[in-house]
Amino acid sequence: MFERLVSYCRSRGIAELRGETLDGKLRMQRLARRLGCTLTSDAEHGTIDLRLALEQPADTPGGDHQ
Repeated sequence: MFERLVSYCRSRGIAELRGETLDGKLRMQRLARRLGCTLTSDAEHGTIDLRLALEQPADTPGGDHQ
C-alpha cells in the first residue's frame, strides 16, 4: 500500500513525503527507516520528523535529463 501512495505522489509531482512521530514510538521509527525515510530528532518537542524524498535522480529512467 505504501508503494501505491509513493507512486501516486510522484505522479502528482510531489517531491517529498513528511510525517512526525513521538520519540518513544520505536516501531514506527523502524518501519520508517525500512521504507527509506530519513529521521531527525526534535528533542525539544519529543518528536521525530520523518521525510522521504520522492524525486527521481536525473540518471535513472524517467528522471529529468536536463
